[in-house]
Amino acid sequence: IEYMRNMRDTFVLFDASSAQAGWNAFNAKIAPLPDTLCAGSNGCYFNDQNLNYANPAQPMTDIILTACGVDCPSLLYDETTGKYGYASGTNSNFVRKINVVQVANQTKISSTVYWNQGSGNYGISFSESLFNWVE
Repeated sequence: IEYMRNMRDTFVLFDASSAQAGWNAFNAKIAPLPDTLCAGSNGCYFNDQNLNYANPAQPMTDIILTACGVDCPSLLYDETTGKYGYASGTNSNFVRKINVVQVANQTKISSTVYWNQGSGNYGISFSESLFNWVE
C-alpha cells in the first residue's frame, strides 16, 4: 500500500500540467482500460528491484505492474539483502496480490498476502482509500 501511495503522490505532485492530470495518470497506470490490470479480479503484483532511487526523474512512476493471471507468483526471499522480491532468492511461500477499485474520486487499494502453513491456507489483507488530495 505504501508503494501505491508513493506512486500516487509522485504522479500528483510532479505532473508538469496539473495535479488532476497526475491523478488521472496514476489511475491509468494501475487500472488502464480496457485492460483492467490491478482492477481485475486476479489482481496484480509489482517488482521494485530495478528502480533507480538515485534518479531524480521520479523512479516511482517506473514501477512495472503485472497482472497476476490465475495466480500471482510467490515472493522470493534474498538472504543477502533481507528483502522480498521477484528477481532472486528462495521461494518464501508468500504471495502478495494488489487489487484496485476505482469509485468516483477515490481509488481503493487492497494488498493481500497469502501463505500455506502446516494446518492450512492463510491470508491477511490491508486496504486504504487514496484520494486526489491536491485538487
